Amino acid sequence: MLAWTLYQRGLCPHCGYPREVCRSQERFEAQREYCFAKAAVEQAERDSRGKDGETEPGLLHVPVYQEPVEI
Repeated sequence: MLAWTLYQRGLCPHCGYPREVCRSQERFEAQREYCFAKAAVEQAERDSRGKDGETEPGLLHVPVYQEPVEI
């Protein structure tokens, strides 16, 4: 258990890489990626807001995968 705790403390809280790896400027560049599941949840949250901008207490939106329909 101690080893696991020490390992966790050595990880960056932002990216999850070991600190000695993620602190090296030469190793990383940012990539843009698009998550359609997150986009669907964010759209549902915007759509469910009332006129006052509030949402229903406890309302949780979760992404549900839809199989493609063959025509």
